[in-house]
Amino acid sequence: MKNKNSFFVRIALHRLIFLHFLFVSVMVTGYTQVTIAPTAIHLSNNNPTDRIIVFNNSNIDAQEVELDARFGYPASDEHGNVSIYYPEVISADDPNASDWVYFYPRRFILQPGERQTVRIAVRPPADLSVGEYWARPVIISTPVKRPAPAAEAGKSDVLRAGLSTQINTVIALNYRHGNVNTGVEIADFMENVDEDDLSVRVDMTRKGNAAFLGNLILRIRDSNNRVIGEARRDVAVYYDLTRVFTFPRKDLQSGVYTAEVELNTDRRLTGGSILPAKPVRRSVRINVP
Repeated sequence: MKNKNSFFVRIALHRLIFLHFLFVSVMVTGYTQVTIAPTAIHLSNNNPTDRIIVFNNSNIDAQEVELDARFGYPASDEHGNVSIYYPEVISADDPNASDWVYFYPRRFILQPGERQTVRIAVRPPADLSVGEYWARPVIISTPVKRPAPAAEAGKSDVLRAGLSTQINTVIALNYRHGNVNTGVEIADFMENVDEDDLSVRVDMTRKGNAAFLGNLILRIRDSNNRVIGEARRDVAVYYDLTRVFTFPRKDLQSGVYTAEVELNTDRRLTGGSILPAKPVRRSVRINVP
């Protein structure tokens, strides 16, 4: 609980920066022409293959598509912003599956409105230890350049330049070998009240030998046990993860409140399957002056 105030003071500074990058990200995503289904693949030694469908939503441009696999997993900063972390150096102890993930076909061109089924297969080493191994299939799509219109007779040629935007779509792949299990614990549960917001930070740590995929439910109750604020998030805890929630101070009267957090695996995925785990709950009292 040390440096709690300094942490929450820094939230306001990072919030504006985060919203800026979020806006830029949304703008880039808006140009995405290729979609993937499903977005999560869970394989095992009994089920080493699966399929995804790559669809070209454009009615104008053909798309050149290439698939690759990288080792990465969700991680967060101290302000609860989550992104996929790709280690620059992969050690022998990392649960890396990217070296033995294969795609059939790996490269192809999709005409406008077309779709392609891609088979994903894993070929793990024979001496693989029990546990869960991770990869991030990356679907790289680039619009196929259309020929420029021919110059009109009697007019000089005009130099033409075009911007070809490459879009990387990342999905999850988890390979489960042998007896795997998961769980989660709440490492820390912090709250802070300032002039503008009530902020709650939840630090989570995975247990077991597989990623925890589930829900986080946060409720704020008043002194009469009425729920006056609630937030729900999907969470994927591969090692450690932090999420931060804010509630407007103007909605809170002076008094004593309770923040309750619950983590459970009552969640469905678009593809893949959830490993069950026992729910975890924790609460903390909050004084609003």
